[in-house]
Amino acid sequence: MIVLKLHSTVSFCQQYFSGCTCLLLLCLVFCTTNTTAGDKPFVDDIESSLSASLKALDVQQAPVVDNIVISGNNKTKTPIILREAPFTIGDTLALDNLSDVLQRTKNNIKNTSLFKDVSLNVKKSGKNAITVHIDVNERWYIYPIPIFQLADRNFNVWWRDYNHDFSRTVYGLKYIQNNLTGRGDRLKVVAARGYKEKYWLEYKRPYIDRQKRFGLELDAKFEQTKELAYDSEENELERHKSNDFLQQYYEGTAIVSYRNKMHQTHDLSVGYRQVSIKDTIKELNPSYFGNDKSAQKYFSIGYNYELDTRDRQSYPLQGVYFNAHAIKRGLFAFQNLNSFQLDTRYSHHFDLGNKFYFSHDLGTKLSLSKQKLYYRQPGLGYENFFVRGYEYYVMDGQFIALGKFELKHKLFSFKINNTDLININHFNNPPLKFFLKSYVDAGYVKDNFFYKNNPLNNHFLTGAGVGVDMVTYYDLSVRFEYSVNLLKEHGFFVHLQQKF
Repeated sequence: MIVLKLHSTVSFCQQYFSGCTCLLLLCLVFCTTNTTAGDKPFVDDIESSLSASLKALDVQQAPVVDNIVISGNNKTKTPIILREAPFTIGDTLALDNLSDVLQRTKNNIKNTSLFKDVSLNVKKSGKNAITVHIDVNERWYIYPIPIFQLADRNFNVWWRDYNHDFSRTVYGLKYIQNNLTGRGDRLKVVAARGYKEKYWLEYKRPYIDRQKRFGLELDAKFEQTKELAYDSEENELERHKSNDFLQQYYEGTAIVSYRNKMHQTHDLSVGYRQVSIKDTIKELNPSYFGNDKSAQKYFSIGYNYELDTRDRQSYPLQGVYFNAHAIKRGLFAFQNLNSFQLDTRYSHHFDLGNKFYFSHDLGTKLSLSKQKLYYRQPGLGYENFFVRGYEYYVMDGQFIALGKFELKHKLFSFKINNTDLININHFNNPPLKFFLKSYVDAGYVKDNFFYKNNPLNNHFLTGAGVGVDMVTYYDLSVRFEYSVNLLKEHGFFVHLQQKF
């Protein structure tokens, strides 16, 4: 039983976690004391051409932006790029803050995920006037991608628990057209079969008004599956498999976004979802939908707030991220669902100097539903919301708190010269960066419904370990991690992350 393991291994894990914590603190103190007060570290140092152009500027007072010249945007409309600059023609920029503003501009443009490379330089165009040159290298925007996905929660579960069974896969085609009209919009079409069937149609346009503040997203989805997790036992998913489809759902969502400031976005969403299950699932777990139901139909309304000052959204090393998402499911009395959920996340990333970086990432999930229902219950262990070292477990509950603390060091970086193999500018010279890291995670799940059969619920969970991250272009990163948890379990885990 897991409970016995918890009691028998506390001493060992306390020593291990104390050692990891001390290591993190010692490295933090070392890095801090070796960073001078005048340092202004960046993830990527200001490129040499920009540094040279800044040094060559012969201005005695705050310069005025006389012109902004953009090149390399063969498809992307110029206003989409200008929207990411925190200045416009006619603005006066402080001399002591000029490099910071230009670096922020570069980061903002790269975070649109429209460009492979971005470079800036500045030239004097008058007595106290400057011209800012922005050169972009556009990404490849059309992705007819064959789908080959695992039906399980993550790679590690598929590899260990299901003996890397290739029948537990989903195959098909995903067509993504980024920057469809040159305005940063995206069209996604998904058609997949196999262990699951899914058909998606999504269109997102970041700006629909001239001031580039309002955006629109429309989604339509249909999915059905022949295997379904209907409950959890010993903090592992209980699944039922059939030759027939056990669950079907239809969903439609419309989202209106409002970006009133450079780094802040508000989203308002309305949606409708219809879900049905076979009677077999209802018999296995009468509380799957609550009150012995076999279907749910409901409207929902949600609000999302996002503050993002991170240098790179895909792999941040500096900056702040905050997100709050509230959703009310079941808007009318005749609907058979009445729930409210609030999710929050706050992360802060620090550049300590000497190629050392520290981050903490805190997240919570709160469900105010008074119904005992398994479906749509928040929990730890799903997607990227988990304590490292507990990848094989799930903990469902009504309140979840998660903290991740990480110290990393950039080992080296280089570019691969692949022009002999792939002579396509969009994919040439992929950069590779490697980071060595140590981490400690902590989580807690407050549960009033499922704890009797899941001993990790209502217990403080901690995991720690070391790892290596590999980061490359097109927002792709691969994490290789070796973790240990409070159960005295340890193992090697692989995590892949990409924005698609």
